[in-house]
Amino acid sequence: MKKLIKINIKLFLSSFVPALGMTMLFAFINCMNVILITSQKRLFPMMKTNISSNIVIFIMLMFISYAYLSKIKVDAAEEVLKVESKGLVKHVAAQLIVLVTLLFIIYINCCLYAFCCTYFENALNTAIWMHILKVYFLDIFLIGLLGLSFGFLIALYCNRWNTYIVMLLVTIFFSPYIQTFLSSISSERLNLVRWADIFHIMMERTDMGGNIDYLYGIPNEMQRYNRILFWIGMVLLLCLLKFIKRKSKTSATAFLLLFTFVCVQGVGYIKGGNIQYFGYDNQRFFYNDEISTDSLHSENVFLNNDKFSVTDYTLKLNVGRQLSADVTVSLAPDRPIKNYVFVLYHGYAIKSIYDQDGKTVRYQRKGDYIEIENEGMQISNIRFTYTGGSEQFYSNYQGIRLLGFFPYYPIPQHEITRVRNQWMLTNSTTFKNYDLVLKHNTAEVVTNLGEVSEGHYQGYSDSLTIIGGLIQKQHIEGIDTDRPLVYKHLSDTYYGLDSDENRQVSPKVVVELLNSYCKKLGIPADYENASKVISLGGTGNSGFTGYLFADYMVVPMLESPAYTVIGMMDKKYFSDITDDKINLKDILLRYLQSNIQFQYRVRTKQADSLEMLFYKYVDNMGEDAALPDIYRYLCDPMDTRTPDEFLQL
Repeated sequence: MKKLIKINIKLFLSSFVPALGMTMLFAFINCMNVILITSQKRLFPMMKTNISSNIVIFIMLMFISYAYLSKIKVDAAEEVLKVESKGLVKHVAAQLIVLVTLLFIIYINCCLYAFCCTYFENALNTAIWMHILKVYFLDIFLIGLLGLSFGFLIALYCNRWNTYIVMLLVTIFFSPYIQTFLSSISSERLNLVRWADIFHIMMERTDMGGNIDYLYGIPNEMQRYNRILFWIGMVLLLCLLKFIKRKSKTSATAFLLLFTFVCVQGVGYIKGGNIQYFGYDNQRFFYNDEISTDSLHSENVFLNNDKFSVTDYTLKLNVGRQLSADVTVSLAPDRPIKNYVFVLYHGYAIKSIYDQDGKTVRYQRKGDYIEIENEGMQISNIRFTYTGGSEQFYSNYQGIRLLGFFPYYPIPQHEITRVRNQWMLTNSTTFKNYDLVLKHNTAEVVTNLGEVSEGHYQGYSDSLTIIGGLIQKQHIEGIDTDRPLVYKHLSDTYYGLDSDENRQVSPKVVVELLNSYCKKLGIPADYENASKVISLGGTGNSGFTGYLFADYMVVPMLESPAYTVIGMMDKKYFSDITDDKINLKDILLRYLQSNIQFQYRVRTKQADSLEMLFYKYVDNMGEDAALPDIYRYLCDPMDTRTPDEFLQL
């Protein structure tokens, strides 16, 4: 076999078309990577650009594979090789080994450039290196292997006249063109693009922009492996039919094994999981995941004013393809109420709900809301089991993004609400005991609870946040800080007010700025003793601007501190204001964020009439008196004056 491989290496090098094609492909990959690494020196943007060109690798390797493997037919060597026992099979196997080896070199070549980029990002970490290997294995090696497999299939079955027609059809079906076309003619009733998803081998749609989730990295979910491996197995199965001999146990065994492999991958693809979807199905698209909730389910809220208290949560969470949860809610020994209403995101399918005696309870579910019917009995515990996930608040093998304000576990209806299409905890939220047992496969996991043992966490808080992925734990200036492994160039991606604002800062700067703003508005809040800050490394694709919990905070990034703090304060302290006061609220927050810029707008006459009234009000009363006064007006639902009327007094 070694001799055959050496012969086929020489044959490949002496074949003009395959050798030229492979040289051009290597030149393309290296030129692109050199340009990216010298111009950007940023790991994830470089990887995304690399992956977006994998359709070129797919097409080129399909053509090279065909040109090389079809030489047996062209050189009329097929009949000669058949004379020797298994001669043709051995020769083809040697050719495939040569092609796969060259593909593996391409894979390693791309990985080496990414490894070099980790040096510039100050991210020399095993978890990052493993992420690079896995991402490029899927989006470079396996997609290249699919191209080689199609070239092999075409070489076996097609003649000169129909070869290029078949290649063109394969290119159309596996390129974005068919997806784009079907997406343009699809509708809610007839969603044609959903049936073409099996052909969508690329990571994301070609018109996909947006930010990178630095905790999640480049999407590398199991369903995408299943889809590509399904096609590789299917194509090789068709190729195998060409070599199968009747009454041969070896042939039958090989066929059965490959057929089983194809079935397993097909079932895995259908099974799906909780993934970050960036395909062409607009009804399933990432940004529609949470947006649809408000419009579809807002009318389904159970009208129940009975409040009840939760004292303890016992959570057993298993994160695989998606979240599998077993959650026990302990209720305070209050008077029995007729119905208990909880909020649980509609993406989680309930398997069962039991009471403390293990009996199945009667319940109704409408969207995100669950009403548990009670016939006057004293219920002390309610146990929920469910599976599922969310596009934005994901939980899978690659990453976990379960924030404390998101109902991934059952939360009493009066403790959570949706304001302007965003989940928020209400002022009725109380502290509870949390006991969490978490099974996962992500690189690292952090929570706001204390870790008792590996995978076991306990604590007393108003919420439970679980973040998993490419994250690191640090202790900076007395504050426990969790942030992405890749963060050096995040400030190049997000924009603050000016070049000085857009920079890496200590979490203590964020905490101090928050306290300063609260003091200016007269808000009785004290975060000076904040012991934990979780940085997500950017807004990701959800537009997240941060959230203040009772004893910790989750921020999008440790850059642009003013922008970050204002975003958190907007949710925490201004969520209940009426729509007619929103413009004044925005002006107040802009003033806090940058008094200098605000005055510049006034001096250059760029300010609108409400901004001018605001400026005069602050100038006349003084900042110390005016800002708390405006804040009280905004938060007072009984004050029905318009902002203009209030500021003109």
